[in-house]
Amino acid sequence: AKDPIMNKGAMLTTLLSLPGRHVVLMPGHSVKGVSRKIEDEPERQRLKGIVGELEIPEGYGVIVRTAGMGCSKTMISKDLKDLMRLWKTIKGKVMQEKSPALLYKERGLVLRSIRDSLTPDVSEILIDDPNTFNEVQELLNIFSSKQGQTAKLYQGEKPLFSKFQLEEQIGSIFENRVRLKSGASIVIEPTEALVTIDVNSGKSTHEKSVEQTAFQTNLEAAEEVARQLRLRDLGGLIVIDFIDMREANHRAEVERELKNHLKQDKARTKVGRISKFGLLEMSRQRIHPSIEFGSHIVCRQCQGKGLIPSTETLGIGFLRKLGMEALKNDVTRVKCIVPTAVAEFLLNKKRRDIVEFETRRNIAIDIEGDDGLVPGESRIVCSP
Repeated sequence: AKDPIMNKGAMLTTLLSLPGRHVVLMPGHSVKGVSRKIEDEPERQRLKGIVGELEIPEGYGVIVRTAGMGCSKTMISKDLKDLMRLWKTIKGKVMQEKSPALLYKERGLVLRSIRDSLTPDVSEILIDDPNTFNEVQELLNIFSSKQGQTAKLYQGEKPLFSKFQLEEQIGSIFENRVRLKSGASIVIEPTEALVTIDVNSGKSTHEKSVEQTAFQTNLEAAEEVARQLRLRDLGGLIVIDFIDMREANHRAEVERELKNHLKQDKARTKVGRISKFGLLEMSRQRIHPSIEFGSHIVCRQCQGKGLIPSTETLGIGFLRKLGMEALKNDVTRVKCIVPTAVAEFLLNKKRRDIVEFETRRNIAIDIEGDDGLVPGESRIVCSP
């Protein structure tokens, strides 16, 4: 299933799946395997062996998640049993509830994040809400008794996000230009069809040759691109415009660098080759709208284009519209309400044209500015 994004509707599925900490249970499936994100072949074979030994009822599929790496048979079996009990509860509701009815709802954002993202290298989780803290403690105790002290209730005077400068970091996610340590930058432009990422060398000229500067900048950009894709949750088709490199081994190394950093990504990715034009095409699994689309609305003035017509363009266009309206109606007076800047342009720069129009059509034209109108908006009131 996928959430709607811009003009693309939601995508629903009848293929059920219940995610746990280590495995995903799929009622009505027969597939049993290991996540493709687990690439270590010995570990894949070990986990496949564990799945083969589990007592899985007929008609149920099981996939070991990336969080299952290194887990024992006991841990995976316990996770599976918990999911089977959950599915039994859901099936019971099917027979009891009258449709339409909500049979199951995923955990909240905090609990989902901990379930899906908690790794052994996380030493402490700070939570500033007592109720959420209790829920997290309960979840951690289910995962492992040793992790019971990982969560800590934050009670400082300073807001939690402010204390760790998170507001600034979150705000940077919405900027289209990301600065790199070398002085170079990447520019990220999401559109409905695809995401474009442009790599600019900027002031990054520490290397002795242009080729070496391009190579080092692209290596740095590859790491940051992988990071930004995760932070912004960008998905679909992605085109990266790297700085041109003549050496084939340099292009291959940049491709390897990008793929290496994408291994940390939980979303599925496919990476192409760098073309002779310096373009690399890749795709990333998109389930939810990106952070930008999920937290912003389309600009009322530019409708998402990032550009608005100039005052002169709007003024000349309005005069054409005025001419058409005057022809449609047998009127003697026309009241025009336009954005203030357009009104000033018409009264100062186009006053002669308006006077000639009044004389030719034998009508009176009143022009008023309205600060509440956005560029392109206008009202014309015709009086007999």
